[in-house]
Amino acid sequence: MCYKNRGGNGGSQYSFKLEDDEYVTEIRGRSGSMVDQIYFFLNTGRVSPQYGGRGGSPFEIKKDDHVGSHYFGRSGSALDQIGAFFSETLSTPMIITDIDYDMDTATSRIAKGCCVFFP
Repeated sequence: MCYKNRGGNGGSQYSFKLEDDEYVTEIRGRSGSMVDQIYFFLNTGRVSPQYGGRGGSPFEIKKDDHVGSHYFGRSGSALDQIGAFFSETLSTPMIITDIDYDMDTATSRIAKGCCVFFP
C-alpha cells in the first residue's frame, strides 16, 4: 500500500485489509463541508468498519456491475472530497509456464494462477 499523509494532525489512522479476490464495489459515508464518515463494500459481501462521525448527509459512490479501480480525494485541514473511477473488468491471474518465440511465429502455454495483468 502506498499513501501520503494529508490534511491536519487530528484523527487516527486505520487499515482494512482486502484479500486477493476482494474488490471495492461501493463507497458510502456522510459529508457536508468535509467527508465525515466513510466505509467500503466489497464484492464478497464484506463491509469495512465505519470510519468517522455522524455529521453531514449520506452519500454513495458506486456503479452497478463494476469494481473500483482508482480513488482520489482532496484535503486541506480535513478530507473534503473523495471520488472513484470504476472498471467493468477484474484482473485476470495467469502463470506463464513457457514461451517459445521466433520472428515468424510465437506460441505460449499459459496456466491460471500467478501474474496479474490489467486489460
